[in-house]
Amino acid sequence: TTNCGLNWINLNYGLMGQVNGMSFINNNTGFILTSPVKKTTNGGASWTNIYTYRGYPQCIYFYNENIGYIGEHDYNLGWGVTRTTNGGLNWDFQTFPEVTNYIYDFYFVNSTTGFFTTTGRIFKTTNSGNNWYEVYEYTDSFGYWSELWSIQFLNETVGYATASQGKVLKTTDAGNTWKI
Repeated sequence: TTNCGLNWINLNYGLMGQVNGMSFINNNTGFILTSPVKKTTNGGASWTNIYTYRGYPQCIYFYNENIGYIGEHDYNLGWGVTRTTNGGLNWDFQTFPEVTNYIYDFYFVNSTTGFFTTTGRIFKTTNSGNNWYEVYEYTDSFGYWSELWSIQFLNETVGYATASQGKVLKTTDAGNTWKI
């Protein structure tokens, strides 16, 4: 759409199948999470294959044209984050033994500080995804981990995350602590 959603144009991304996510950084440049991951630089008129993942991806996020992340399950290595720092030419995978389910969403407040959500946890990086650490664990009233679906920030200190059972989490200290 180019008119705030009043009209929509169907774009052919070049492959029949499921699209698990997308991330656009401006009107022309965007990425879709399909098999393989594709990139457009002309608003979706054409797409280029940039990455064939190793397992099952769940979400994609690009901070800018060069820096991007995919939450992925590598069938041999486990759950983790696949990252590019050169627009999709090269990718590296970092496994997280403590992550036991899908990575559902990413959000970066700047080029170095970002977050991802997964089952029962929020993780944070302050060095562009070289290292991640847990900042929040969410359990339901029975003590079981609940899904943390999406995460967004208004600025570098105030952010929100959605959780199962209709809960919304909020941080006011750059994601270091969270409250329902």
